[in-house]
Amino acid sequence: MRKIIFCIRFGLLTFLRFLFSFCSSSTLCQICSKKSILIPLCGECQKKYFSVPCLSENSKGFDSRSKKEFSENFCEKCGKRLFSEIGRCLECRETCLLQNVDRIFPIFSYRLWNENLLCRWKLEGERSLSLFFASKVKERLKDLRKEVGDYALVPVPPRKGKIRKEGWDQIDELSKILKFLYDEAVLELLERNSFVQQKTLSREQRLETIENAYSLRKKINFPLPERVIILDDVMTTGATLEGIAKILKKNGVKEVYGLTIFTVD
Repeated sequence: MRKIIFCIRFGLLTFLRFLFSFCSSSTLCQICSKKSILIPLCGECQKKYFSVPCLSENSKGFDSRSKKEFSENFCEKCGKRLFSEIGRCLECRETCLLQNVDRIFPIFSYRLWNENLLCRWKLEGERSLSLFFASKVKERLKDLRKEVGDYALVPVPPRKGKIRKEGWDQIDELSKILKFLYDEAVLELLERNSFVQQKTLSREQRLETIENAYSLRKKINFPLPERVIILDDVMTTGATLEGIAKILKKNGVKEVYGLTIFTVD
């Protein structure tokens, strides 16, 4: 029933947004400033700048050169782009924060227009971007299933009271699209204990507070899956993913991966 209600409501809102965008000239591409429809990205810029690189050699259209290029250009632990390093970035070699996260798979770098797009979606409430980002996450998840095997997707929960106050949360909406429209196995295992926004804290403050910022939901009456992928919008220090991974592994999860739309590299 929840799926039917969500699909009807989301489909209707998307249609109305599309109709308004089509009839007006207010939606412009964030990159080239051409007129776009529904989201602030034209079709040409979507193809040019938002293609999701393959991870698995079993992927359709895969060639060995593309996999080699991906593994050589991105850190095998945090997923950030490598420049002169091989295997792991300098930060993950010297003081690796990610002790409980097995690996993070970011999709895009948090640079240039990507920063503006995330701001428009997350802070300005441009919810037409939710379906676009969900489609990119779904592309990456197809590859991840071949890379790591079957998984449960666990979204990072919003601050307490955020949905009641603002009417929505970007990760909550993203996970619902993945669950109800794309049939992904989404488990809401976590709850947030802190009202403080992580972006307002320094790296040291995040590390000090993150373990107590989240906890397992109290009414979980089933065994946790062996393999979990944590879903978040952006990774900055990795403290949120590491803190959640530590909680999950303490409660029996064997493998914990992170998937973010953006990474600050």
